[in-house]
Amino acid sequence: MNDANMMNDDLIQFHRQSLEQDFRRAALWAWIERQLSAGRALDVGGGSGYMTQRLLLSGYDTTLAEPDAELVDFSRTRLRTQAHLQIVRQRAEELAPEELGVFENILCLDVLEHIEDDVAAIRNIARLISPNGRLVISVPAMPQLYGQRDVAYGHFRRHTRATLRQLIESADLELEKLRYWNLLGVLPYFIYEKILQRPINDDLRRKQGGPVSNVLRNIIYEWLRVETHLPLPFGLSLLAVTRRCSV
Repeated sequence: MNDANMMNDDLIQFHRQSLEQDFRRAALWAWIERQLSAGRALDVGGGSGYMTQRLLLSGYDTTLAEPDAELVDFSRTRLRTQAHLQIVRQRAEELAPEELGVFENILCLDVLEHIEDDVAAIRNIARLISPNGRLVISVPAMPQLYGQRDVAYGHFRRHTRATLRQLIESADLELEKLRYWNLLGVLPYFIYEKILQRPINDDLRRKQGGPVSNVLRNIIYEWLRVETHLPLPFGLSLLAVTRRCSV
C-alpha cells in the first residue's frame, strides 16, 4: 500500500466512526465553531468530509473541495442525502471565485503542509474570502518533531508561530488569532517518533473499544477542548484565524 492510500484509508476509517469517536477532530470542531459567522462555508482539502458534515449539521451552505478522487467519491456517497452541499474535485491552487463565489467561512485544516508551494496556495484561497469573511487554518507545529509520520503523510513541513505568521502575511491576510493546540500529544509523539522510531498507535481514535477506551477517549476529548481556552507554550498543532486586510 502506498503512502497516499494509507492516508486515505485513515481518513475514511475515522469518518466511518461516529462524529464523536475521533476525539481530536471533535475537539477541534468545538473551537472552530466559535470562530464562524453567518454565511457560506468552504472546506478546502476536506478529505473524507468530516468537517463538511459538521458544517452541514450546523446549518451552513457548504462547499467541499478535495483533489483526491477516492475521497471525493467517499464524500459524495456519505453525504449524498445532504442538502445545501456542493462537492468539487479541485486543489487549493485551482479554486476560483469566478466559479465558486466567495465565502464568509473558509476552513483549511491540515492542508497547507501537503502543498509544496504553500504561498501560492494560500494566496489563491485568500481570493475566496468575502469582505467580512474569515479563513481558519490548522497546520502541524514544532519542526523539531518532523519525522517518519510526516514523510508518510506527505508533509513538506511543520510550522513555528513565526513561519505560519509569515505565510499568512504573504497572502495579505490579517492575523486575528494564532495559538498552539494539543499540548497533550507532544510527549507521546516525541517518544514514538524520535525515541522508539515506530508508528504512533491511533487505535483509540480508530476503534470503538470497551468501557475503558470510551472513558479515556472522553477524558482526552474534554482536555483538548479545555486546551483551546489556554495560552499554551507549544503543541502538536498551530491554529490561526485570519481575514482579508482592510483596504
